[in-house]
Amino acid sequence: MNTIIPTLQLLLTRAQTEQVEIPQELIEEFTSNCVAMLTKQFGEKKEEGYRHRLSAMGKPLCQLQMEKREAPREQSEPFFLMKMMFGDMAESLLVLLLKLAGVNVEATSLKVEWDNIPGELDIIIDGKVYDIKTASPYAFTNKFSSFESLQADDTFGYVPQLYGYAAAKGIPVGGWIVVNKATAEVIVLEAPNGGDAETLALHKIDKARKVLDSDAEFKRCYKEEEELFYKKPTGNKVLGFVCGYCPYKNTCWDNISYEDSRVSKAKVKPKKWYVNND
Repeated sequence: MNTIIPTLQLLLTRAQTEQVEIPQELIEEFTSNCVAMLTKQFGEKKEEGYRHRLSAMGKPLCQLQMEKREAPREQSEPFFLMKMMFGDMAESLLVLLLKLAGVNVEATSLKVEWDNIPGELDIIIDGKVYDIKTASPYAFTNKFSSFESLQADDTFGYVPQLYGYAAAKGIPVGGWIVVNKATAEVIVLEAPNGGDAETLALHKIDKARKVLDSDAEFKRCYKEEEELFYKKPTGNKVLGFVCGYCPYKNTCWDNISYEDSRVSKAKVKPKKWYVNND
């Protein structure tokens, strides 16, 4: 049985009724991580050009092809940067708490390389590789409810990323330590070692690398979807979730428009990406 969560809960419960001394080295490590995060987001020159990264090789192949070709990339909305920083700070805080609780943290932020593809894993606990993720309440409850659920809806490539890190270190996978952005609840989703899960994950990385290295013809991975209103088709076509959040959608689709819902009766209508085929 995994003891990460019970050990963390014990610390947090104890801290509510008694003083818990935090070693100075943990405070300094946390401070250093926060400073590094601010420097990365505000002080470093943004990386130019494409390079293979284990953290990205499981993403949709069409998105990676766009990135490699340096297609025009849409700028994220301004508060996306704060969202990224919150995630980084939550990760640093969680590492501090795990160490303070006595969890056997062997390494953090460790640079690795698998089959000439570099990456940086989050944390090794008890000889296993874990990834720390922050998730929306919906993703926390649904996507991270089981390994099968995550594998079926892995639009960010979390599964290949974890297995790539483990293969790079030559040690087993542990899983994902997930923080709910709304409630701060933490869970551990364990990943199976070996078998089909590992084979498929590493194959996906290798396939993506071969396609990208060969400069194969661009192929869109997704199709437009039927717009539904009260579970009935409206006759309109819209971008699906993955394409709607892709930073290259305006390059990939030349016939889309971002509009208020054409069918909603709400006073404040939700926005959608419509595909205009006329």
